[in-house]
Amino acid sequence: MKNKTHELKTITDIANCVNISNLENFLEGFGQGLRAYITAVAISRQALREQGKDDSKLKNSEIVGYEKMTYIDDGKQDNKIEVVKK
Repeated sequence: MKNKTHELKTITDIANCVNISNLENFLEGFGQGLRAYITAVAISRQALREQGKDDSKLKNSEIVGYEKMTYIDDGKQDNKIEVVKK
């Protein structure tokens, strides 16, 4: 199977790349990519607070900007999703 790379910027992009045969692999990789992103946001929020800054009104994407996620569908469950910063 040839690897397929999908640039994910919208829910529509996700809907168009996922099918019954890659759903479980996608969900596993997407979950890990999202966990990594949220962890980066949490670390960044903590750093802002330690600097005495108020982060309570900031959206996650304002703290750790991102443009897209890239999903590499290689037929394996090795979680190739990367978050690409702006």
